[in-house]
Amino acid sequence: NARSDGELRAAQRLLGGALHRVCGSISGKLLDMLSLLEAQLDFAEEEIELISVCRLGKESRGVLMELEELLAKSVTWEDLHHLPQVVLAGPANAGKSSLANRLLGMDRSIVSAIAGTTRDALTAPLRLAHGECLLIDTAGLGEVMDPLAEKTQNLTRQKMENCDLLLWVVDGSRPDAEENIRLCQPLPSRRPILVVVNKTDLSETAKLKCRLNACLSPVFVSALTGENLEELKDRISRILQKEITDGPAQALALTVRQRQAITEARIHLEAAVLILEKTDSPALELLALEIRGAMERLGTISGEIATEDILGRIFSRFCIGK
Repeated sequence: NARSDGELRAAQRLLGGALHRVCGSISGKLLDMLSLLEAQLDFAEEEIELISVCRLGKESRGVLMELEELLAKSVTWEDLHHLPQVVLAGPANAGKSSLANRLLGMDRSIVSAIAGTTRDALTAPLRLAHGECLLIDTAGLGEVMDPLAEKTQNLTRQKMENCDLLLWVVDGSRPDAEENIRLCQPLPSRRPILVVVNKTDLSETAKLKCRLNACLSPVFVSALTGENLEELKDRISRILQKEITDGPAQALALTVRQRQAITEARIHLEAAVLILEKTDSPALELLALEIRGAMERLGTISGEIATEDILGRIFSRFCIGK
């Protein structure tokens, strides 16, 4: 049922047992601690210290940190539901709407030679080699002539700040094309920026291509003729794919139930650490109760741990009964 590459990769990780392995590893550490605690309680009269308070504190805090890190680095399925957002932005009248229509294969945006035609953020799904993205056509940036233009430009900047990929589109035939290209360098976008130079069908753009700094790696396209649009879509797809590979899809995606179970296990561990820190002679019965509670909550994810498992750990370590 995955609706994006991010969901698919996250589901594959869960199917491969990634969450089970993490929770199973933590449960194993808790089981080791609990088996020593139970043995300590059962043979308290022997005056043998099977595990010190210092070691209990160190191991409890270590497991607590693992649970906190698991929660911090995980994502919800809702985080992965949204399609990557690709925003078309740039100076007014650079051909963003024409480019959007050409990429989408339909007239989604109104096109006019008059600057400032686009007054809103227009969104439509765009099919790529690796799934889909949401292509967002925004109003051009430039001199503000009226309150409405100011609102539309504020909306454009908002979309730029929150997108997954920013396509900075400029008119390559204009005399100030190079200056407009450089305007993208201090932009507030937190995501990758791909420079798109439009109107390669014009001779002025061809001249610009010869003298432009290659380090920007722009894509030269023509919304009019469709030149290099497939290359642009390929670049978009590869950039988004890298973002997915390096981004949230590498984190574990947790359901509400799984997140709740891990959170409750963390609460039990926090209580255990508090018991150990409050006094030099902590109540081991209460400590064992909290550790068992944490194990039970994780057991709903990694598989239940029975009493026999605890006894098995005790008998594997000590010659009891001889």
